[in-house]
Amino acid sequence: MQAKPSQRSGVLDQPVEDLEQVPGRRTSTECSEIPVGVAHGAGKHVHRIVQGVDLAASQNQLLLGDANISFPTTRHVVPLATRLAAVPPGPTGWFGLGQRMSAPATAPLPVRCRRDWFCHDKTLVMRPRLGVHQTRCMAIDLPAPATGFSSDNSAGTHPLVLEALARANAGHALAYGNDPHTTAARLAFDELFGRTVETLFVWNGTGGNVLALATLQRPGGAVVCTDSAHLHVDETGAPERVVGTKLLTVAHANGKLLPHHIASHAAVLGVVHHAQPCTVSITQATEYWTVYSPAEVAAICDEAHRHGMKVHLDGARIANAACALGGSVEALRSFTVEAGVDVVTFGGTKNGMMYGEAVVFLDPALASGAQYLRKQVTQLPSKMRYVAAQFSACLQDGLWLRTAAHSNAMAARLYEALADIASLAIDAPEANSLYPTLAPAAAEALQAWAYFYPWDAASNRYRWMTAWDTTPEDVDRFAAGIRSAAAGYA
Repeated sequence: MQAKPSQRSGVLDQPVEDLEQVPGRRTSTECSEIPVGVAHGAGKHVHRIVQGVDLAASQNQLLLGDANISFPTTRHVVPLATRLAAVPPGPTGWFGLGQRMSAPATAPLPVRCRRDWFCHDKTLVMRPRLGVHQTRCMAIDLPAPATGFSSDNSAGTHPLVLEALARANAGHALAYGNDPHTTAARLAFDELFGRTVETLFVWNGTGGNVLALATLQRPGGAVVCTDSAHLHVDETGAPERVVGTKLLTVAHANGKLLPHHIASHAAVLGVVHHAQPCTVSITQATEYWTVYSPAEVAAICDEAHRHGMKVHLDGARIANAACALGGSVEALRSFTVEAGVDVVTFGGTKNGMMYGEAVVFLDPALASGAQYLRKQVTQLPSKMRYVAAQFSACLQDGLWLRTAAHSNAMAARLYEALADIASLAIDAPEANSLYPTLAPAAAEALQAWAYFYPWDAASNRYRWMTAWDTTPEDVDRFAAGIRSAAAGYA
């Protein structure tokens, strides 16, 4: 069944004075539990109805009022875009999910409830927040996928990782990395990169990036990165606040930084009035759909080293990049140690782990003092064995590559299912994400049905992301919903 436009049953295009005129039908226990109270507002007061979407088959809507809400104005319909700043409840109070919420009769509508209202079965209903994944907007009348497409961060933990955590949980072990699990995981990273490296386990990706940049920081130092880099866009200014560095951003090329970007910033080296670029940070895979080739990384490292800068690689999805470039340990080494990268933030959380990342200094000499900085930036886990055990499980027998390869394959499947829809303007993914262009109405319906994140509001661009546990059935269901929305909101 195709997506329904907003002018359907349960929606008023014209003002009414009698809610008995409102079309629609009761389909949820929430609606049936809320008194209608049509008699209220009779006489001089007229009910104010807001346009909205059809709720004909809704199963999880947030209900915040009943039809006895009235206003001293006549024959007025509030446009869909209007936000109600204050709506007093009727005599029976407010309601939410079938439960009455007490409030003084003169109290304004809470800020969190200031949403578009619409009428369904003579009941005033608040449009639910799209950020609640369980919300189902029946503009898409199809089964939703069992797993989401918002982020690989939303996925659960791989069963083999959970088993490793359970094993690590047996008995006591010395804290702060002085345990056999941490020793084994550090050796596993040496083997992974084919050399002795210095590996420091941390809580999360932002903390890992901060630790890496803090270790490479110099007096007056700055970091060259793209304007789409996670450390610039999505870390709440952590590098600037915690490290005290300055981020020198450049316009990305499909998520990538290019060698000439480094050269342009190198012109200020030695000028006392300017922050001194000392580190170049790249993201692999990028924050878009692309992956740096080994040659591209090598060119960046050559240019950075030529100017005395070090290179940090934010590898939150490093496994997905390795799979895109061949799916082997050799592929990983080709764009890291062999390309000249100095420090890697090696991601685990987005690839089947419960939590935890690793900061890997490919040149151990650069890690001088890093263990103290890790403590200072609050990234020293006391029970480090739990982070280490997860990495050991992922690195054993290539699990980290299998999970990422599956994630990439599901993104490719989604692309193949939708590539013929020109309006989406999607590019073939090199890793595990796609970035479609969607009409706002279609995006809203889809997000209410199976939530995903907006990416560039100015261009109506969004992000779909697959994970290690995305199934082919999930992809097919999601693709069917997108086709429905694309047709219904064309």
